[in-house]
Amino acid sequence: MGSFFKALSTVSRINIPIANNGKSTPSDWQLVLARALVAVIYAAAAGLVLWLMPENRLVAALLATAATVALRNYLCLPSERSGLVEVSLLLTPRTTHPAEQNAYQHAIFNLVLVARPVCIFILLLNCNFLWLVSAAALGYAVAIASVKDDAPGEWVAAIAVALAVGAISSKACGMLSGMFFISIIGCIICWLLSFAIAKVHFTDRFNSTLYIAELSALLLGMVGQAF
Repeated sequence: MGSFFKALSTVSRINIPIANNGKSTPSDWQLVLARALVAVIYAAAAGLVLWLMPENRLVAALLATAATVALRNYLCLPSERSGLVEVSLLLTPRTTHPAEQNAYQHAIFNLVLVARPVCIFILLLNCNFLWLVSAAALGYAVAIASVKDDAPGEWVAAIAVALAVGAISSKACGMLSGMFFISIIGCIICWLLSFAIAKVHFTDRFNSTLYIAELSALLLGMVGQAF
């Protein structure tokens, strides 16, 4: 249990004191499950807002998105925000004019900044708040797998979380009946994404990899809502 608490403090600001002074080392699958547990907290907050305001889905989705983003930023490590800057710098085209370079950089950073909240809003507009848990687990598994080649424990945990969320969503909500199938497709695509990310030059930037992977998983959830 001590190693899981260590994993929880590794992936978030949640710090639970343990008796062995932190000597236990968390496994990759524990890191993924800890990340999923953190996502359960802000996903539950989103679900609560949606449940309290069933008469106006648009306003409820806006408030739930604000609550989710605020709670997620509070729970997750501050270092993860550097991933936004890293991704925007990677996407910024190189020009010879400093003013034009700065304009591109600011514009792309703003797009990167709002991309995740927009995806979350679209998911919550369709009451698909449980997919936030799948996206967190799959995103962290991709980030780990892109920098490691050892035992695939992170994928076992991420796939278990994604399939469980897909099954629950499909049974609980009629308009999300295709989410279990999308969970299977999402696991395959995220697994392939880890190989693609490992071949590009920013594999040493864990936070930018985590951002790209989690955003990709959120986009997959949005696609799943159409089925």
